[in-house]
Amino acid sequence: MKTVIFSDTHLKFMENAEDKQRRQKVSAFLDSLKNNTDLLIINGDFFDLWVAWKHVIIKEYFPILMKLAELVNSGTRIVLLAGNHDFWFNNFLSDQIGIEICQDSFIENIEGKSFFINHGDRFTRNDVRYQIFRTLIRNRFVQSIFTALHPDFALEFGITLSRSSRKRRVSKKKKITMFNCLIDAAQKLIEKFQYDYVIFGHSHIPSLQDCASGVYANAGDWINNSSYLEFTQGKLVLKEYKYEGE
Repeated sequence: MKTVIFSDTHLKFMENAEDKQRRQKVSAFLDSLKNNTDLLIINGDFFDLWVAWKHVIIKEYFPILMKLAELVNSGTRIVLLAGNHDFWFNNFLSDQIGIEICQDSFIENIEGKSFFINHGDRFTRNDVRYQIFRTLIRNRFVQSIFTALHPDFALEFGITLSRSSRKRRVSKKKKITMFNCLIDAAQKLIEKFQYDYVIFGHSHIPSLQDCASGVYANAGDWINNSSYLEFTQGKLVLKEYKYEGE
């Protein structure tokens, strides 16, 4: 059995040249998984912004959605976890494509090993302002108001929020604190629940290291690293995707 885990591709529907190349690279990566991957886990922030209304989706994402549909049709089980940029999924991805949506943590035994997988943003205790914002924007009432707006207006507002989040300067000290928070959270989860593997995203820092009596891993990102995790024959490996188009 082959399991692949990646996160933080931050695909945009309004692309510059760099965004377009990243989408093409992710598309090629998904193509490379066809007919050889049993389980694909996308650990949050696949989209830089995702909203699905009752009868409307963002048309610019159609090419990458087709890639996901093709992968599902080839026999790959896909699990998509909510990140801090994409979480208002509704039922389009599950009903129309067959992707399993996980709003919090994905916990499962794979090849006899126990996995706890979460995007990780709720474990970064060094950012109180973000945690308040996270609670607010995930509120169902707030979501109902947002999706009641005309899609063009709602997406303009969403782009502003996403851009503000990306441009927010994060000091080196805060990045280190975030990194250490995730390791600390992984250690506590392993000690309390005896998980073999705890996997986060969010920090954009690829990592694979022993932690307590288990292993902490982070799949990194696709903005700077093009990194992912592969678990097969009982072994977890951190890898980097080489894209011929670069």
